[in-house]
Amino acid sequence: MRFVAIVVATALWMGAGSCANDAQNAAEAAGQAHSSLRMADDKEWLTPADEDWLGLASHYGGAYDGGERSGKAAYQSLLSGGRSSFNAVLGGGRDDRSQYDDLDAHGFYWTASEADSPLAVFYNCARGGLTLYRQPDGEKPLALSVRCVR
Repeated sequence: MRFVAIVVATALWMGAGSCANDAQNAAEAAGQAHSSLRMADDKEWLTPADEDWLGLASHYGGAYDGGERSGKAAYQSLLSGGRSSFNAVLGGGRDDRSQYDDLDAHGFYWTASEADSPLAVFYNCARGGLTLYRQPDGEKPLALSVRCVR
């Protein structure tokens, strides 16, 4: 399998189309916060931790934090066509009733970091506010996108 990868700081991130990067493809992995993928080169790719996403976001201006960081520069950089080559997809998500929503409005990306037992941290590229948000309240049964890292 050929794939695009980008390097940010010390992390290697899979590019768009390389991992489960839309909600429909991620549906099988929904709620599995610690998943991994082994590629033909026998290297393990992991669901990124919150710290990985914080590093990625910080490199491009940071996720919205309610204060100094607006999340707007990171959103513009990470979105398809942005300067990062990350090419985030606004794939929406699937709820626990198998209903898809928010296509072309939000790009939801899981982390492997739990907020507490039923919740995990995810990142939201929100088109309405042109902002990248860090959200600690993702219900694990949701099917959201995943972008792998190593």
